[in-house]
Amino acid sequence: MSRRLRSLLLVVLMIHAAIAVLSAGCFRNTASPQETVENDGYPVRSHPDSVMLKFNMAYVAMDLEAYLDCVADTFQFHLLQSDWAPPESDLPAWWGKGCEDTIHTRMFGTEDTVGVDRIQLTMTNITAAFDPGEPGDPHDDRWTYMEQVDLRVTIVDWIFLANDNQEFVFAIEPGRAETLWQIVDWTEVDPWDREEDSSWGSIKALFR
Repeated sequence: MSRRLRSLLLVVLMIHAAIAVLSAGCFRNTASPQETVENDGYPVRSHPDSVMLKFNMAYVAMDLEAYLDCVADTFQFHLLQSDWAPPESDLPAWWGKGCEDTIHTRMFGTEDTVGVDRIQLTMTNITAAFDPGEPGDPHDDRWTYMEQVDLRVTIVDWIFLANDNQEFVFAIEPGRAETLWQIVDWTEVDPWDREEDSSWGSIKALFR
């Protein structure tokens, strides 16, 4: 191989190496919420995306502690009006984290009751909107996600389905040195035309 050809080949290799380094710098987000993982294998709640990922993983695994870690102490779950408004319904319009704890303790089978055998959950983001709140105060920042869901809950021989859209509002957890996000509000969105009998709230209400 001639000296000129070797020199040309070396230049080409150096260019390819430089492109690889630049590509890694441009497209690898080292602050990505999926990059940082807790000791239990869940992503750190450094962004609403990572909260949603942990939420989904914990729900499918029926991991009560990990699920409750995703929701704030001031959390509220708002049911569909069609679930609480009928006169024969004994459901409230919303409930808080304490009720979520009770429901999912039973639902996930962490106490001696008939729990769920299997949960399948797919969540797809539709929209994400950011409200910065007042300047200089990150704790009033809010992210709002609209999620399309496909939920399947198996209890013995019964399968309960829910696929109504869900709206999640996220805020920074107070009192922490690091920035960690939590769900502060979860609202079921009334469908234009419901094709199934269940909603996520009505499934949860079975264990209330």
